[in-house]
Amino acid sequence: MSDYYWQHATVTEIQKEYVTQVKYTINDVEGNADVVEIKQSNVHDKVSVPIHRVYLPQRYRTYLVGTFWRFYLLIELFNWFKTRRGKKFANFLPSLIKNMVHLDNVIEATICPFVDKDLKTVAEDDCPNYEEYLITEFLIGQHDPKTVAQFREQCPTNIERMDYKMFGELFCIIIITSKSMIGVPDWQKYAERLTPGLEGGKYSYTIDDVPDEDFVRLWKEVEMWYWQELDPEWSGCDTYTSAVWAYPPMIVSSWVAWSGEKKVTRDVDEQRMEQNEDEGHGQRRFANTNQAGHLHSHKIGYYN
Repeated sequence: MSDYYWQHATVTEIQKEYVTQVKYTINDVEGNADVVEIKQSNVHDKVSVPIHRVYLPQRYRTYLVGTFWRFYLLIELFNWFKTRRGKKFANFLPSLIKNMVHLDNVIEATICPFVDKDLKTVAEDDCPNYEEYLITEFLIGQHDPKTVAQFREQCPTNIERMDYKMFGELFCIIIITSKSMIGVPDWQKYAERLTPGLEGGKYSYTIDDVPDEDFVRLWKEVEMWYWQELDPEWSGCDTYTSAVWAYPPMIVSSWVAWSGEKKVTRDVDEQRMEQNEDEGHGQRRFANTNQAGHLHSHKIGYYN
């Protein structure tokens, strides 16, 4: 389900340590333009040497660049401001941590099915877990159960029934040779909803290229993104003003109909039970959210 990898339990200190120490990189594969190699390293090692983790289809590269950028942006903000006691930092910190752990779960759920796969078959394989995350990110921009529940109540389209391939040209016209984050029409609409810092291109999608003086502004951009409310009225993507946090609220993509009616959301657990009854979801995802913790088992074994 679209909020499947959201952790409901309190994030432990051990989790924070494991999540913030891993570093993934996306690498070309010599002689094979159809796949990318994901390497990982430990930021605490005296000499950080990336090692092979997995091969993934090249067609996901544009989106992986954006996902990794957001992940490391949240981690860097956490490292910068976790000890700040000011109210403007303390209020949003729990939400930042939850979203950071959520992205870690998504990344591991993307990687794990491809571990030990034959390189010859990787290019043609799909990753339903990652595709569902992308659909939710494009349509909603947030993954917490409350926001996803609001979307379900106000939008008649069942997001869990969507297929990544159903968007036709919107998803098929992928610029394979370009590392630009704007590769397809609706991705461009999504990207234009982001501030330059959230989108990442101004820093070449490299967290080490962010100057120290930018982090307070980036904190505000991230805070406003995750705290904004859904807007049922779709409109064009306006450009941002110089006050980077004064941008319009997230507007749901024109991919789906939107009722615009404000309804009282049902209990999230009740909706979760209903969505678990959808056919096939037990085959491509874990049986319950508690098992999401096992996503860390591979990293723990390597980094401990």
